[in-house]
Amino acid sequence: MTKIKPMESIIGGSRGGKLVGNQTTIYRRRHASPLALLAVLCLIGTMYKMAGINTDDAVDIVATTGNDIDTAGEEAGGSQMDGMFSSAENIEEEQNVDEEDGKSNASMKNDVTKEEETKGEETGHQEGKAMTQKSIKKEKAKAKKVHKSESKMKKKNSPFPLPPLSSLLDENGKIKSDVSWLLELIILGFPKSGTTYLEHNLNSDNSYLIHSEQCKLAANKTDILVPILYQEPPNNVNGLIRGIKCPRLLESEYALANTAQYFPNANFIISTRHPVLWFQSFYNFRSYKMHPKFDLTPMDLIGECHREKNTKSPYVCIPDIDGCDKTKTYNVCTNRAQYHHALSRFGKTPMTSKYELDLLDHHDMSVVPSKAKVFLIEISQISDTNETRAKIFRDDLKKFIGISSDLPAMKHESRNQYPDAKRKERFMNICDEQYGPLREILMDHGRKASKWIRKYFLKSPDVFVSSREFLEEQLETWTVDPCDDIEDSS
Repeated sequence: MTKIKPMESIIGGSRGGKLVGNQTTIYRRRHASPLALLAVLCLIGTMYKMAGINTDDAVDIVATTGNDIDTAGEEAGGSQMDGMFSSAENIEEEQNVDEEDGKSNASMKNDVTKEEETKGEETGHQEGKAMTQKSIKKEKAKAKKVHKSESKMKKKNSPFPLPPLSSLLDENGKIKSDVSWLLELIILGFPKSGTTYLEHNLNSDNSYLIHSEQCKLAANKTDILVPILYQEPPNNVNGLIRGIKCPRLLESEYALANTAQYFPNANFIISTRHPVLWFQSFYNFRSYKMHPKFDLTPMDLIGECHREKNTKSPYVCIPDIDGCDKTKTYNVCTNRAQYHHALSRFGKTPMTSKYELDLLDHHDMSVVPSKAKVFLIEISQISDTNETRAKIFRDDLKKFIGISSDLPAMKHESRNQYPDAKRKERFMNICDEQYGPLREILMDHGRKASKWIRKYFLKSPDVFVSSREFLEEQLETWTVDPCDDIEDSS
C-alpha cells in the first residue's frame, strides 16, 4: 500500500497535490482508472510477446507489481478527483469509506491467488467508482434541496421567531434596521372598487391584512407603521405575509418612494371600476359618511382634488404633509378617474412614444420604477357570477399572494349600506340629465385609461391578471357610457 505523507510536511496544510521534483505526492489513496489499467496490461502484453514470453504468464508478473499499478492509479485518478472535490469535505469523507471498501480486494490475504487479486482490484475500482458517482448524485440532490430552501426564504423572508421591536426602531422611534419583511402586500387602489372587500377576504393561515386603512406611507410616517405591522397580527407564524390597504397610496406624492425605500419586496393589488360608476359610488359614500360637512355638488368636483392657495396638484390631498384643506373636496374629484396616470407611476411601460404620452396627457406625477409585481383587477371580477371563472380568479389571486389556503367565494353580501335616510339627502344619480357634462369628462378619462391599460400596461411581465380576455372585455366597457343603456330602455 502506498504510504501517505502528512499534508503539513508537503504544503503547509493546504489541500490537493503538489509536484516535488518529478513525483506527484498523493494525500488520499485512490484507485487506478479502468482505462489506465487496461493500457498498462496491453503494453505489458505486447512487450512480452516481443520477448517471446507466453502472455498467460503476464498475469503473474502483473500481479507481483500490483502495488505499483495501484500507485499509478492513485496518481492519475487521485489528482483528477482532488481537482473536482477539493472543497467538498463531506464527499471526501464518503469517498474514504468507499475506497476502503473498494480496496479490500486489493489487500487480500496471501492465500488468495494473484489472478483473483488482480480481478478483485478491478472489481474494487468499479465499485469505488460507482460509490463515488452515488456520492456525487447525493451531493447534487443536497445542493438542489438547499437551493429550493433558499428560494423559499427569499420569497418569504420574514424572520422567525421575530426579533425584538427595539432592534428595528431606535430610542426615538426611528427605523434603524431592515424592516422590509414586515410588509409584502399592499392593496392601494382605487376607492369604492372593492378594496375593502378584498382586505376582508385575503386573510388566511399565513397572511394577515391590517383591518383598517393604513396610509402612513403617504404621510411620510413609515416609523409609525412599523410597530403596527409588527404588533397587530394575532398569530406571527413562520413566513407570515403581512399586508395593508390604502386606496389613495398610488395617488399620493410620497407613498411609492417610501415603499421602494423601506419595503422593496412588497407587491400590489389594484382594483378598478368604470369611471362613471366609480364617481357616483364615491360621491354618495362621502355624502353619507361626512354628512353634513360634505356639501359640495358633483359639478363642484370637476378637476383636481388638491386645491390650496390657487395651486393645483395632480396628487390627492394629504393634510399632514401638504398643508392642504382636505375638507374642501374630501379627495372626491373627476381627476381620480384617470387611473392610467396613477398606474403609469410604476414605470412598467416605455412612455417614449407620442401616442402613449398623449394617452397619459403628459401628466407630471412622479414615476418610481421598481421590480414590484402588480395584480390588476376590474371590480366585475370580484362579483363575477360565472362560478368557473370566479374560482379561477380566486386561485390566481391566491397564487399571486403566495398563501396556502383557498380564498372564500367573493360574493357581495346583501346589506343596506346606507340605512339613514337623512344622510342620503345629497345622493346623486349620475345618469340624471344635469350631470351630462360631468359624464363626458369621466368618459374621456375612461376611454384613455382603457386604451392605455390594454395596449401598454398589460404587456408588462410584472403585471398579472386573471382571465385576461374577460378582463379586457370589462375594460372595454369603459369606452361606453353606462347611462346610454338606461336612456335607450326608457
